[in-house]
Amino acid sequence: MDSSDIAPKIATKASQRWQSYYAWLPVWTCDDTGIFWLETVWRARDEHNKWQYKSRRTEDEKNEDLITRVYF
Repeated sequence: MDSSDIAPKIATKASQRWQSYYAWLPVWTCDDTGIFWLETVWRARDEHNKWQYKSRRTEDEKNEDLITRVYF
């Protein structure tokens, strides 16, 4: 096994790290409902090198939002 076999695996793992991101544009998160915009979310690259986003809200905050949301 040479270094060329190891390098892509290390780079892939490093790119999977979640980092804080201020959503200037609307984004869909993979763990919450709705669009997040002009607030802080987590983001990381997926296996297809596209951005994946996660909410920073707790489960209690998510449940409270679902209870109080009004659907028209």
